[in-house]
Amino acid sequence: MEKKRNQFVDKVPQTEELDLHEQYQLGLCYEQGIGGVAKDYKKAFQLVRAAAEAGYVEAQNHLPIYYLHGLGVAKDYSEVFIWHLKAAQQGLADAQFNVGGCYRMGCGVERDYHQAFLWNEKAAQQVHAGAQFALGSAYLAGQGMERNFELAAKWMVQAAEQGEPNAIVLMEFSADIAADKNLLLFK
Repeated sequence: MEKKRNQFVDKVPQTEELDLHEQYQLGLCYEQGIGGVAKDYKKAFQLVRAAAEAGYVEAQNHLPIYYLHGLGVAKDYSEVFIWHLKAAQQGLADAQFNVGGCYRMGCGVERDYHQAFLWNEKAAQQVHAGAQFALGSAYLAGQGMERNFELAAKWMVQAAEQGEPNAIVLMEFSADIAADKNLLLFK
């Protein structure tokens, strides 16, 4: 096991010989301080950024963590949005969900609930449980589109069926209200 973990570390002096996946994985080793390397956020950032710039979608979606938390680089919320968007445009559901979150929170981009809704819808259609919950919440609140309880219920149920904890709690809460008040938010 240790030999397999060190396969990336053995190549450190020749990082240009690594393929994009290996470069990204080596960056994660530095980020976490595993695989025989000491934790080094700056080195991790450099490796993940290089893979992201070369178009590796997983690196593009992970790179924003460094900018969000200031790990090895200065905090920069506009970079958080830019890199999530690059990955989202390649169809990565996690990134589409993250772009939706950026729009909803106004992280690196002007707050826009309708854009948040549209990006979460893309991810939800790819069966992303978090995006399904976000979409159900948006329909429930009428945030970014017209309020629609039937569609809110549809997306909440799908998210809960996948084990999304917030959706499960909301569904249980709805059942408790129904028992007490003869009212059901979700049928």
